[in-house]
Amino acid sequence: MMKIKVDTIPRGVATLASFYRERASQTYNAFWYFVGPTLAEIPYCFMSSLIFTVIFYPFVGFQGFVPVVLFWLILSLSILMQVYMGMMFAYALPSEEVAPIIGVLVNSVFILFMGFSPPAYAIPSGYKWLYTISPMKFPLSVTVALVFADCDELPTWNETTHIYIRIL
Repeated sequence: MMKIKVDTIPRGVATLASFYRERASQTYNAFWYFVGPTLAEIPYCFMSSLIFTVIFYPFVGFQGFVPVVLFWLILSLSILMQVYMGMMFAYALPSEEVAPIIGVLVNSVFILFMGFSPPAYAIPSGYKWLYTISPMKFPLSVTVALVFADCDELPTWNETTHIYIRIL
């Protein structure tokens, strides 16, 4: 869930050849070359995440209709965001070899600072801005809240170690 879809980069680069050819002849507007792949990804992302959710959600023991629908919606939008980030790198960077490298670098920084490990309170103050701009923190926070909000026992704050105990 938390990775830039690197498999969209070769497809994005492959469409650039026809874009440049048609742009040179000024046959079509450039806008439609970017709208087409953008709209084509929406049903694919929603259906693939639906298949994943139908299998994964009950398999790990989660329950409830409203949480499963919200989980599917957040997962779908997160995958769509990752696909669009991959397409952005394919269109914005100079070659097919550079785009995955920069994509993995940006993705690694976002994953590192999304507030999971280390937790948000343990991120040094000089790097808090990376936590603030990381788009990965929002799907993580919402899915964690959806899945673990209905716990029977609340975790307890330990004053000596300054961590929560009995989390699960």
